[in-house]
Amino acid sequence: MRVKICGLKQLDHCLAAIDAGADMLGFNFYRPVRRYLEPTLAAEIARTLPRGRAELVGVFVNEDPEAIRAIADLVGLDLVQLSGDEPAAFTGALGLPVVRTVQVDGATTLEEVALRSAGARIIHLDKKRAGSYGGTGERLNVAFAREVGALGAVLLSGGLDPENVGEAIAAARPWGVDVASGVETDGVKDPARIAAFVRAARLAVVA
Repeated sequence: MRVKICGLKQLDHCLAAIDAGADMLGFNFYRPVRRYLEPTLAAEIARTLPRGRAELVGVFVNEDPEAIRAIADLVGLDLVQLSGDEPAAFTGALGLPVVRTVQVDGATTLEEVALRSAGARIIHLDKKRAGSYGGTGERLNVAFAREVGALGAVLLSGGLDPENVGEAIAAARPWGVDVASGVETDGVKDPARIAAFVRAARLAVVA
C-alpha cells in the first residue's frame, strides 16, 4: 500500500512524512490554492531530503508543458500529477511519468476514466466538485474506485484521514492512498496525524 502525503510546504513536515514511512511527497504548484509552494523553495527542500526515501510528486493544473518540464527539472520531481483540464494527449507529450487526476461523481463511467487517464502511470481519483480542481476533502464512492482498479494503479483520495483510511482501503482496494487536509490540524500539517495515517494504511493491508 503506497501512501502519498500531499500539500507539503515545510522541510520538517517532509521529514516527518519520510520518517513515518510515506512513499510519495506531494508539492502543489497551482498558485490559487493555499498549499501552493514556490518551485525554488520546493527545490531547496528537495535538496535537503534524504535521497531515495520517497518519490517527489509535483501537482499541476492547466500549466504550460514547458513550465512543467522546467519545474520538474529544477525540483527533481519523480512524477508529475496533472489535476486540471489537460487533454489526454498531454500525458504522452510531456515525456515524464504522469499521475492523472480524474474527478468522479455518481455519473462518471469507467470508460470516461479510461479515456482521461490514458497513458498515465497512476490514476488519481478525487471527488468532483464544480469550480474545483481537487482537494475538496469530500469522500467518493469507494465501490466505484475498486472497479477503476481494473484499469490500472489507483491512488485514492478524497476525505481520507487516520480514522477512516483503513475502512476506505478495505472497500476500494486501491494501489495507494493520498491525503492532505486529513493530516492537518488547524490547516497545518501535523506530524502525529501523518504518522497515524501511514500506520493505519499499513495496518489495513495486513487486516
